[in-house]
Amino acid sequence: GFLALKGTKGGALFNRTLSILINFGDLLTGFYLMLISVQDSFMMRSGYCKKQSQWLSSDHCAFLGVMNTFGSTLSLFSMTSLSIFRVLSIKGKIRSSHKIKLKVCL
Repeated sequence: GFLALKGTKGGALFNRTLSILINFGDLLTGFYLMLISVQDSFMMRSGYCKKQSQWLSSDHCAFLGVMNTFGSTLSLFSMTSLSIFRVLSIKGKIRSSHKIKLKVCL
């Protein structure tokens, strides 16, 4: 389980795995941006408006769209999971140590 991993060697592995997934998602998004700029620079020199319908119906456009969506979603899901994992880890350590008393200053 997710909560059983905190504070163990498995927790470090989980943390490292999520960090690698974030990097992979960002890498895919970076490749997407690089490929779309190459497409725009070399293939669309005569104007995007003239070739818009051809480009949008091409397999190349579909592949780049899938790559961008997958990379962005993977990165977002991994960052959210990593944040939740870290918050739960910190929360558990604060609870297990001494109790913190809150004082209100008026």
